[in-house]
Amino acid sequence: MNEDLKTGDSIPSMRVLARNLKVAVITVQKAYENLQKDGFIETIHGKGSFISARNIELQKIETYKEVEDLAKKIVKSIQSSSISIDDLIDLIKKIYEEGQ
Repeated sequence: MNEDLKTGDSIPSMRVLARNLKVAVITVQKAYENLQKDGFIETIHGKGSFISARNIELQKIETYKEVEDLAKKIVKSIQSSSISIDDLIDLIKKIYEEGQ
């Protein structure tokens, strides 16, 4: 599986994945149980397993926290400099626009 998965995408059955990876089905079953417990997949009896929408929300939350931590470090470092908050905002906007 080399493609990016999106919410609602199906993932291989445990038997198929076990065969492809040449591992025991119980190994894949345990992995799927952990993924389901952590909110990354949803399993519907008789239909299969799918990428969970909750996974996307968890990623957004993690990314937000990472950005927040970086922002705190930046603000702390500029508070003792001559850079104003407006200059910082302009700089961030410029960098963001250049990155697109």
